[in-house]
Amino acid sequence: VGFFAGWNLLYQETKEVTQLETDPPGAFYGTQKKLINSFPIMVNIHYYFGQRHKVRPYVGLSAGGFLMLQYYETGTFLFENNEWQWGMAPEAGVIIPVDRDWGIIVNGKYNYAFTGENVFGTDINNAYWGINIGFAWQP
Repeated sequence: VGFFAGWNLLYQETKEVTQLETDPPGAFYGTQKKLINSFPIMVNIHYYFGQRHKVRPYVGLSAGGFLMLQYYETGTFLFENNEWQWGMAPEAGVIIPVDRDWGIIVNGKYNYAFTGENVFGTDINNAYWGINIGFAWQP
């Protein structure tokens, strides 16, 4: 059982037409820049295979929320939406021991926020894959 906090930056620039599902409906043409700063804050649980102080694969699940800071820029217009979104993140990875109490952790995680709105107020579910490298304390 543990705790996870992180920062993920997602950026996209496009020139495609973006249809707005607003009332009244509309569209944007031209260069559009979309930026999301995602800050997951979650509790987690892992199940480890193998013996302590050896290379150990594991599977896990994190649950909590994401602080999503969303920005959408086109021309002289900037739209933003900053909100808390609830979600979860299943993961799989490995711990590689460095010394008796510390190790390096490498994992892949599917971050899924199942509540939220985009910058135009439309309900969305933000989801993205993450590859993570960090340190683990293993007493």
